[in-house]
Amino acid sequence: QATIREDVGRTHPYVFDNGTRAPSVQYADPTTVAASCLLPLPDPPTTAESMTFGADGLRSIRRLVGVHAAGAGMSDDRIGEFQIAVNEVATNTIMHTDGLGTLRVWGDDEAVVCEITDEGRITDPLAGRRRVGPDQNSGRGLLLAAMMSDLLQIVVGKTGNIIRIHKNIT
Repeated sequence: QATIREDVGRTHPYVFDNGTRAPSVQYADPTTVAASCLLPLPDPPTTAESMTFGADGLRSIRRLVGVHAAGAGMSDDRIGEFQIAVNEVATNTIMHTDGLGTLRVWGDDEAVVCEITDEGRITDPLAGRRRVGPDQNSGRGLLLAAMMSDLLQIVVGKTGNIIRIHKNIT
């Protein structure tokens, strides 16, 4: 419980305490908070299905995600949202790197997870977390992926980006 309150205090400039709105004394610069969350991700399970993709692989990615999500019992609406999220991340790989990426997909009792790795380098620690203005030509893909998933994890490792998209089954 204390950890949740601390996180709320660090990530919200104002908090409610006993029904009163007040400035959060724990509020920190969003870039600093984002950097503190960049922990190594555990390895995907050895049972994860994997495929390498390029510009011609988006349809196959959406199909594979749909098959895994449907097999886990996810509703059609949630499957569609999940496919959008994964498609946006895969499109970013195609557009902003050498065009090749690796997709891994697996599930457990609670969620289906897709991981996309590529040789890119996301430099904005708030990518996918910052609203994009109408005059900006890019920056919406990760934001849309974050909105369509239950958890979007972005880690820039030694060899490139690792992006995990989690979608709860229910």
